[in-house]
Amino acid sequence: MIIRRDTLRAVLPATTADDTRYYLNAINIRPDGTVEATNGHVAIQAKEKGQFPDEDFPVVPGVEPFHGNPDGN
Repeated sequence: MIIRRDTLRAVLPATTADDTRYYLNAINIRPDGTVEATNGHVAIQAKEKGQFPDEDFPVVPGVEPFHGNPDGN
């Protein structure tokens, strides 16, 4: 599964840089391609409109390609 950089940037404003709430400065990527984030006050969820086939991207030598969707977030 390929997630575009623009999709990740779309949810970035909902994260926080507060050191005391470090668990809210991350972005969650779900197995269906949905990207979500929250800062405790605002939640944003974005989803890719079109999935990119894995075959469209080069294979790095020595790295086993992953096919399919992951089991969890």
